[in-house]
Amino acid sequence: MTNVTLYGQTHANIVLSSNELKKGIYKPDSMGGILFGDLGDVIWRVSKSIDNNASIKLLDRRYDFKSDWTILITGNNFKILLTSLVYQAFSWKGGDPRFRIIKIEFDGDEVIIKKIIRKSFTLTLEPPYQFYNFKKFTKKFGIEEDQIITDWKKWL
Repeated sequence: MTNVTLYGQTHANIVLSSNELKKGIYKPDSMGGILFGDLGDVIWRVSKSIDNNASIKLLDRRYDFKSDWTILITGNNFKILLTSLVYQAFSWKGGDPRFRIIKIEFDGDEVIIKKIIRKSFTLTLEPPYQFYNFKKFTKKFGIEEDQIITDWKKWL
């Protein structure tokens, strides 16, 4: 079994219904909900392509639009915990994905994890390690840009 933690920047708005996610249903929602972003969406779709029986679930019982969230994806021989980390990349605020970094914790078979990471990386709009404002992220979470990029490149 292998454990890997990566951090990635979302680059596009993909919103999911929080009520449906609590039930384990992946459903886009234009009326508001979880700002999942392109990175979370790609990881989910790649997970489903590897294991058609993979499941997804919002772990937070109470969630509001401005909160961090935690989503669990499980499949045969892998588990992925996605946690949003809100940081203020720019001086203006809002429900923009640029304020969310996703902490991605993989656990499971090394071959499957590598496959999910590589395939997800090739399908994202921009490299997940390309943050909008590394200085503010590092200031809030204490993780340096070089470390994040190095961690991604180990698996590519």
